[in-house]
Amino acid sequence: MTDRTPHRIVRELTVTEREILRAARADVEAEKESILEQAREARNAWQETRQVVDVLIANLKAERERQALSLADVEELTGIRRSVLSRLENDATSNPTMLTLQRYAVALGLSLRAELTKAQ
Repeated sequence: MTDRTPHRIVRELTVTEREILRAARADVEAEKESILEQAREARNAWQETRQVVDVLIANLKAERERQALSLADVEELTGIRRSVLSRLENDATSNPTMLTLQRYAVALGLSLRAELTKAQ
């Protein structure tokens, strides 16, 4: 029976390979701050959007409770499973689709409106 254990093969880089690696590292270092700034902007945009979604979900939950509807009632009206609705209302990491939010809103007699604006 042959030994099928993987073995690592180590070899020295050639002069050309070392130069390519050095140049790649220099490029990344030169662009590092720009890459980090783009990541910060993307994170901030996501956080702003998440705040809007959190407020929307809180308003849907408050309206459901105002109408004295249980999650089972909303499940019957929307076809969305009760466990999904509960996660939507209580899990800050939930990531609902626009369709899910719209179905929930319509079940409560509300409409959902999305708006696009020019980025700053």
